[in-house]
Amino acid sequence: CNATLDANGDITVVVSDGTLTTTRTVHVVLDETAPAAPTVQHPADNALRVNADAVTVTGTAAAGSAVAVTGGRVAAGTVAAADGTFSLSVPLAHNAANALSVTATDPAGNASAATARTVTHDNVPPAVASVVPADAAVGIAADAAVTVTFGEVMRTTDPAAAFDLAANGNTVPVI
Repeated sequence: CNATLDANGDITVVVSDGTLTTTRTVHVVLDETAPAAPTVQHPADNALRVNADAVTVTGTAAAGSAVAVTGGRVAAGTVAAADGTFSLSVPLAHNAANALSVTATDPAGNASAATARTVTHDNVPPAVASVVPADAAVGIAADAAVTVTFGEVMRTTDPAAAFDLAANGNTVPVI
């Protein structure tokens, strides 16, 4: 038995028992087109700093395609639903920027371009580098501005960020 596939998608099968030969040709449609890169709804790129072991990645890809996410602590994968949606939990490398790469591979084995997202895992509390006015300062007005400098960039737009100022036993949220 011998089978060949040509560039037009024709498969020719030749079977011979040494005396007689039978040939049959069938036509198939070749899929050599990669699916579009997945669209990632969550997380937004560089918008997430978490103190969790994993992040949920959600989005859309070609229906039935295998969706893979690499770049975390462990690769993760799932299959996009009939409507193209996907959701999967991706374990993160601790105390590091996790450069995630999301791809879709169709049933024919064609892989999409990657969609990139960076999620930072951070479970180290921020250090206060300085406070103005300084400790033990005297003659400070009651409405004086207080400036706090941290040892790392603080993402004030992050919904998980919280800044409070305590003075004379009262805690006041800081915007």
